[in-house]
Formats: sequence, structure tokens, C-alpha cells
Amino acid sequence: MKDESGKPRTISELVVVYWSEKFARRQLAENKSFLSFIEKLMEHPASFRVSVTQVKSIRQFLRKEVINEKTGEVFDSFALKAMLDTDKIDRYRKSMGYYQIVTSELNLPPKEVIDKYHGLSRIEEQFRIMKGSLDTHPVYVRSKEHIQAHLLICMIALVMVRVIQNRIVDSGILPSAADNDVRWTAGLSAERIQKALNKWQVERMPGDFYRFLNIDDSDLKVILDAFRISIPFKMFQRGELKSIKRGIQVFM
Repeated sequence: MKDESGKPRTISELVVVYWSEKFARRQLAENKSFLSFIEKLMEHPASFRVSVTQVKSIRQFLRKEVINEKTGEVFDSFALKAMLDTDKIDRYRKSMGYYQIVTSELNLPPKEVIDKYHGLSRIEEQFRIMKGSLDTHPVYVRSKEHIQAHLLICMIALVMVRVIQNRIVDSGILPSAADNDVRWTAGLSAERIQKALNKWQVERMPGDFYRFLNIDDSDLKVILDAFRISIPFKMFQRGELKSIKRGIQVFM
């Protein structure tokens, strides 16, 4: 490259390329509908009317040598199969799960570069959680003290979400890998954790007995299993509820 004075300079960079099985599963899930569309288009090109949006999506997989850009010729739908470059589609599938990280820190071991990148991505995700699921923006408060209190509550909630996500990942009790909403580094998204915990309720029954609601919810079960919390299907007395509460270990 050239510096400010126009003189050529050589810049050294460290490039780390690695493959992640979890990230590959995530990409396959996210691209499932698109890849299915490509396969159906190749099998039955005559039965498809390709929209403008779809044309933009498949542009990278078209054979350039058969597109007449000068005349703007419209090909018959049967020709679409010939226009698709199967080699590019195969390379696209095989590239799923690969990361390339470029850094100026030349002396860092590759594993440390990867860990720092994951840390950065999680910090960025925290801001998305704060703005989205936790609704940080103080819509209903005006004074300085109330705004600070609101932000403090949001930060505490974020810490709790992170504790739950770390416990889910560390326990290995993960939801289905085919689920698009599964964060490959977090187990469950903040939004799903929030919805699951809102379902964890206790209903008071006649005779001063209690029962847990929604403990068969799939996401709530993931969270409870990660913390080794077992809730049998039965009626509980008040003392038993206190015993369950005392037995929950947030940090291990």
C-alpha cells in the first residue's frame, strides 16, 4: 500500500483460517430454504418463475459465459439449469463453517486470535441484547436517578442472561442444532431465555398446595437441566418450594 506521502509500504498481517462444526450447522440451518430452492430449480427448471429477489440471490451461482449482457436476451426457463454452475454451488456448501480472521497482531498464537474474536463478537451481541430483549432505552423515565436505576437493572439482567447461557454451553445440554435461533456460542438466545423464564410460574392450589406451570416447555427444560434443577410433576407445600430455591446453585 502507499502511505500519506505516496511512498509504497509493506504491511504484514496475520491470517487465521479455521473451521467450526457448530458454525457450519448454523449456516446450513440459516441457508436451508435457499439451498432447497436451488435444488428444486435444478430438478424442475421449467416449473419455476424466478423473482427479481431470487435472481439476485442466485447471481453468484450463474455461469457468466452464457449471459448475454449486451442484448439483454431472456433465456427460456429450460436453460436455467444449464446456467447454474454446480461447481460454485458445491464450493459454497463446502465453505460453510469456515472463518478467516485478519489481524495486525503478528505474534499472537492462532488459538488466542480466535478466542479474542469470539470475545469481540459476544460484546457486540451484548449491545444487541441490551437494545432488543432487555429494552435498555428508558422510554418511561426522565430523571437522572431513574435512568441510572433502569440501566443498572438492565445490566443485572444481562449478567443473569450470560450466566444462564454459559451454563447451557458448559453443560452440553443444547437445543436442536437445526433451530435457526440457536446461538452456536450461547446455547439459547436472550429472547428465548426471557420467554422461557417468564413461563416458570407457580400456581397456588386449594389446601395451601402449589404446582409449577410449563415445566415441560422445551426451552425452560434446557435451562433447568443446565442448572440440574429437577421439578417432579406433583403438588408442593410451601416448605418444599423454599427447599428447591435453596438448592439452586447459580455458580459452581
